[in-house]
Amino acid sequence: MIRFIKNSSLYLLTTIILNASSFLLLPYYTRLISPDEFGNIYLMQTISTILGMIASIQIQTSITRYYYDYKENTQKLKNMYSSIICYTFLQSTIIYGFVFYMNSKIFWFLEIEFFPYMAFFLISSYLLIFYNLVLSLLYVEEKARVISIISILAGIISIILTIILVNKFDDKIYGFALSKLLSAIFYFILFIYFSKDYFTIKFRMTDIKEYITFSLQRLPTGFSSWLVTFADRFMVYGYIGAYENGLYSTGYKMGQIPDLIYNAINQAYVPYVFNNYTNQNDKNNTKLIEIANYMFTLFIFVIFILIVFSKELIFILDRRYKDSLGIMIIILMAYGLNGIKLIFHCPMDYVKKYGKIKSIIWMSSAVINVILNAILIPKFGVYGAAIATLISYIVTIIPTIYFSNKAIYIKYDYVKMFKVTMISIIYSFLFLFDISILNLIMKIMVTIFYMLVLIKVNDIKICDVKNTIIQMKR
Repeated sequence: MIRFIKNSSLYLLTTIILNASSFLLLPYYTRLISPDEFGNIYLMQTISTILGMIASIQIQTSITRYYYDYKENTQKLKNMYSSIICYTFLQSTIIYGFVFYMNSKIFWFLEIEFFPYMAFFLISSYLLIFYNLVLSLLYVEEKARVISIISILAGIISIILTIILVNKFDDKIYGFALSKLLSAIFYFILFIYFSKDYFTIKFRMTDIKEYITFSLQRLPTGFSSWLVTFADRFMVYGYIGAYENGLYSTGYKMGQIPDLIYNAINQAYVPYVFNNYTNQNDKNNTKLIEIANYMFTLFIFVIFILIVFSKELIFILDRRYKDSLGIMIIILMAYGLNGIKLIFHCPMDYVKKYGKIKSIIWMSSAVINVILNAILIPKFGVYGAAIATLISYIVTIIPTIYFSNKAIYIKYDYVKMFKVTMISIIYSFLFLFDISILNLIMKIMVTIFYMLVLIKVNDIKICDVKNTIIQMKR
């Protein structure tokens, strides 16, 4: 438990430092970069993300899973990591080479030129594939301090490069794309440095088929998750243009803030629960239930605070982006469901035969998302896209909980979770208040009371918190 809290705290602190900086810079960016330019930037980032996923087949998931089979055998661990690197290099280079060669036929729909804009984003995503491999290894080894240091360092460099280059060039898209390319080069250097202890030239490719098979079973899940998250950008761009895509993507980015926190905690949560699944007993199950309650409360708390203060958050952006408020609210609700899903989905990743079921759940959600986007965007514009995203996440949550309990049964405290949800819904009515100093003070005071109520519901004692902090410092 202490290790989980300590690692989660480090990952969360890192995420807050980096994303708080990025968030504070967003009002600055919205004054420099128009919605039309942001629309093109977000689209190119979306394309490069999916190509990286396809080229890598998300083989880093094999590192996360098979590490627990080989962690007591250094040679087997090195063999696994080295063979995955070589396979990834060959496959990714071929795929990216083909895309560059066929760029005029593949990217005919872009409103801007492939070179240098799209090319910079693609090269960046290619380099990041390798960084994700070593990052997965560092996560399962629970090297939270190392990950935090390199993440903060790389994040600061990326932010500085973006500020300098976006200011330097009149062509804001070029400056933004170049900053991402230079940042990716730095990430690739980190990959080389941290891989040296795990890479060996004396490796065998005999087990690579097993790693590929495992990853391919989970690729539909990743791809479907990508469709649910990003397909709307393509369709908004295609149906109503880059300007509306810029507004929508900015509202989406604001609504996606909780997901950054969820994923930071999830990086510590997955190794922790996998270890508990390996050594399953009543004591470990009690720990898992307790952690699930805390995570659920934290996730709900973050979502509803952002909903209550959403008007103030949108107010600090350039006035061209004021219509992003409605998008932000809907996306916040969608990512609230996604955060809850993260609490329950781990058994399906651990028990290999349930990987296919998880893929089916997300593939179904992706199909529904695309159909709803096609129906709702022409009628309701960007709000139709946001509603489609919310419905897609609703579709995943119930089957995820059901099949996770089939994989590994854990008696979660659903009554306590329901209480937290109802208290939060009552608190959310503060959203209706308009922006003013008096209302802001009132919101802050009620939020403090809301937090104390949630602490009471979870029976968190100050003395326990103090003891936990002391143990974390050791």
